[in-house]
Amino acid sequence: MACCYIAAFCIGQLVNACQFLDLDNSIRYNEDKSELQYPEKPRAADNQKVESNSIILSLSGMTCSACSSSVESALNSLPDVERARVSLALQQATVIGKSPDLNQEAIKNTVVDLGYGVEIGPRSPKEIIDVLRSKEEIARLKSSFSQLARCATVIQLVSLLLSKFGRERLPSFILFFIHLFCASLVLFAQHQYIAWIHIDGWKWVRGGQPNMNTLISSSVSLGTAFSFLDLLVRGPVKATPYYSSVIGLALVVVSGRYLETMSRRSAAEHLIRVYQPLLEDQYVKIYSTGQLVPQSFLRPGDEIVVEPFSTIPCDCYITLGSASINQAIVTGESMPVKKGVGDFLLGGTRNMGEQLVCVVHKEQGSSFYAQLVQSAVEASGSKSDDFHFLDLMMNYFVIIVMSLAVLVPLKDIYWSCNSLNYTFLRLAIMRCMTILTCACPCALGLAIPSAVVAAANVASQKGIVLTKGFATIQKLRDTQTVVFDKTGTLTKATLDVSSFQTSKAWTHHTTDFWTYICAVEEHTMSTHPLGRAIFSAGVTHLDNPWVEAKMDLCTEGVTVEPGMGISGDVSIASQPWQHVTIGSLRYLQSCGILALPETPHESDRGVIAVHIGIDYTYAGTLLITDTVREDAKATIEQLGFMGCETKLLTGDVSHSALRVSRELEIPVLASEAKPQDKLDMIRRLQSDGEMVTMVGDGLNDAPSLSAADVGIALYHEAATPTVGVSVVILNSRLDSIPLLLKIAKHTVQQIRYNLAWVLGYNCLALSMAAGFISPFGVVLTPPLAAAFMSASSILITLNGLWLRSRLAALDT
Repeated sequence: MACCYIAAFCIGQLVNACQFLDLDNSIRYNEDKSELQYPEKPRAADNQKVESNSIILSLSGMTCSACSSSVESALNSLPDVERARVSLALQQATVIGKSPDLNQEAIKNTVVDLGYGVEIGPRSPKEIIDVLRSKEEIARLKSSFSQLARCATVIQLVSLLLSKFGRERLPSFILFFIHLFCASLVLFAQHQYIAWIHIDGWKWVRGGQPNMNTLISSSVSLGTAFSFLDLLVRGPVKATPYYSSVIGLALVVVSGRYLETMSRRSAAEHLIRVYQPLLEDQYVKIYSTGQLVPQSFLRPGDEIVVEPFSTIPCDCYITLGSASINQAIVTGESMPVKKGVGDFLLGGTRNMGEQLVCVVHKEQGSSFYAQLVQSAVEASGSKSDDFHFLDLMMNYFVIIVMSLAVLVPLKDIYWSCNSLNYTFLRLAIMRCMTILTCACPCALGLAIPSAVVAAANVASQKGIVLTKGFATIQKLRDTQTVVFDKTGTLTKATLDVSSFQTSKAWTHHTTDFWTYICAVEEHTMSTHPLGRAIFSAGVTHLDNPWVEAKMDLCTEGVTVEPGMGISGDVSIASQPWQHVTIGSLRYLQSCGILALPETPHESDRGVIAVHIGIDYTYAGTLLITDTVREDAKATIEQLGFMGCETKLLTGDVSHSALRVSRELEIPVLASEAKPQDKLDMIRRLQSDGEMVTMVGDGLNDAPSLSAADVGIALYHEAATPTVGVSVVILNSRLDSIPLLLKIAKHTVQQIRYNLAWVLGYNCLALSMAAGFISPFGVVLTPPLAAAFMSASSILITLNGLWLRSRLAALDT
């Protein structure tokens, strides 16, 4: 018994260390909100109701993976639910229905019947950070550990005094009161400090499945009940109750749970870091009126003021001023980047310099940062179908252990029926308690998430977001072919309009020329590098800031032909409508534009020609630099060394594709390919049995990115779509792709090791608890079994932290 208290003491020192090192520093800017003003009427968009076949549930009361598995199974069993996913770390469930008419009341009642708290709708960012930091759980466990330690000390002192002075010397009535005191203390400790274990452990009676707390509660209750029985049967002099074992078991379990929770919180740091910017600068100033309004009030087109050292509230572009922008939260870049008029800013990044005037491009709820947060949340709760057997094991593991806890002692009693006595019955009860305590379903549930969270954490620090979790990691490890888009992917992302030429009709009207272009290209500036380059160049050629110029514009009928061009109707200052067409020469020909020039060959010199048609007549040509990235050749060579075949798939003209192909020594899969052509090519490769990863950056790559086994989107200073892609590379570095494959390889290896350890541990621990190796002198007691059980979960969590340190040391 002494070794168990030594173990508890050691764990206690770790708990004290965790408390001492538990620093929660935060920096807040712009706290003076004394000028807050609210709009008199809500925005029209605030009242719009969007139908959706999915809902988010905010859960409470889940303590282990068995709990989350139970909730997920119950939700998936509902007839109108297509799929449900539960995140233990976020205490959140996402439910996707078969139709928009989800029965929310039935869903809520299903969770309540399992004994867990539930609210319809997501938590606020502050509440989510509190959940990730496990403040309530840590406070409860810390208090429970402290009080249980006091109770355990008292009971151990009583036991030592009885051993020293001899219980035979004391009158039986004094011994009876000593037993009664210890029993009362044990019952008091259970009621005050571990009642949550009993409550959570027996929720399954109302529905759901038994969990880890069911085993602990059964073991503690069995030890307590048998202590009373022993006192009644053998009397106060001969009775040897399990008070020390019970209180020692509770102490070790609580201390182990505390360390596990602290480890989980450390592993969730990247999610806390992602949510942190959403807490800051909840109000923003409207430029025209000076009003301070909530960020949720902002809508596309609003002109706002971004103060120095404040967080960018949503996706927007600069119309006045310049400043250094810290993009570390998004891209992982340590150094701020200089931004000026026409440049795009992402919500969540921070203004480190001067005051800026910006125009909102996307409101906060649909911004790129909101997509990034949602992607991180989905990745943290993702699973793989290849490990579906783990869900089955989690569903039946506790039931199997409880059955063993009954059957093994009964087997011993049956084989020893001739020599059955009360002492043997006591040993059988002890064995039952040990079996219940040693099993560890939590470690089984942590084996995959702990490694996935570590991989997602390191990837996010290096500017990579895994939007689909473990399923993506598995496919990346098995990748055989990597297909690259050209423009903005293998060529430089920061495209620039190097020069332009206009037709004679527009030579003296360049301001109107660029105004027409900006009016149309504003619709694609966030989804395509060419559109972004053209728009950024256009706003710098205008006589007035774009916000003022935009007030005199009317635009309608904007149509995007992915991979070809864009067109729309524009009216300036109530002048007649003009049809504006922007794109390749072939696109303008198909639109019936007159007086087109001869086909230029600037692409041979690394320049893209974009032609402009206004009022169905050729108006000019923009020349955009398109040079190969410095890291492209090294990346392709490294992928070759790793056993991956690389190919080029582009919508650009053939001679441009061949130029890049010769320079990078990469074969051309197809050129002048439309989005549907790219999609067909990806499917053709997959039909040949290849695991295909597609790398692209624009809207025209979206179908092929979604169809590929792994779709990787490169971020280029705009709201790169995350829907349908598996990975978003925020730092826009091609050498992140080989690094990503290395991360996937190490993560899958760690997961296989975790699973081997957990399965091996449970088999060994149950064998020891069942007494199969007791002939060799190895005997497991309940408190020692609890220490092993806690150590198993802690080891898996620490393995995740160790994996994180190894992945962080990987070079690109």
